Amino acid sequence: MIDSYLIRCSSMSSTQTFRLLFMKPSLLNSTLLIWRVQLTQPTPTSSHRSNIHVRWITPGRALGYPTLEAIPVDPNPFNPSVALHELKGVASHRLYSTPGANETLTVPNSRLELYLSQCPLVSTCLNMSFDLGFTGSFEKPLNIFVVPRKDCEENDDTPHSIWGFENSDRGIATFKTCLDVLMREVHCKPSVFRRILKLLFHVTHFPPALEALHVLATYNRLIPTAVLILATCFRELA
Repeated sequence: MIDSYLIRCSSMSSTQTFRLLFMKPSLLNSTLLIWRVQLTQPTPTSSHRSNIHVRWITPGRALGYPTLEAIPVDPNPFNPSVALHELKGVASHRLYSTPGANETLTVPNSRLELYLSQCPLVSTCLNMSFDLGFTGSFEKPLNIFVVPRKDCEENDDTPHSIWGFENSDRGIATFKTCLDVLMREVHCKPSVFRRILKLLFHVTHFPPALEALHVLATYNRLIPTAVLILATCFRELA
């Protein structure tokens, strides 16, 4: 399967956009083949584009409404040129600080991870612009999925170290064992994977959880950010 992503690089005088094309790994082949980077045509700058309306979706909100579409849209849109770290600040304020907010951050020194339905919004550049061609009206908003985590370094040996909530050692060990068993089952019987994904969405209503499980099954190891999403979803079910 071939996927593509847009990467926009800006300077004081111009903006260039590159499309990165790669082969998506299958469950039986974890090799990620980046095979083409192409320069795309210039796109309109954010000054010529409408502000973006967003529906903020946490694992708790996904379970608290009958459908994702029933979750209220943020009435205050943002400018597409907002930096990604600023967007995280907006999400934090809307979900955890405004009057009437029913979400809570349960551990100190927390930060938010943002996701679209099939990929995370991640940047190594602090001031990366969110202006990547996304659109969102009040009637058809952009869904952004939010998962809180501890602001600390990731470690494959201790994936629970970034969880945005406290848990017992027994609970952590049990959850990791369940994931190990699930990954073995998927690799022994690949035909059951689609049914597992369908069941996972039916239980969590959270699309990034499906991608997280796909990542774990593909690379056959407990990648901390993927484990984080699944652990947060199942905590909301408890």
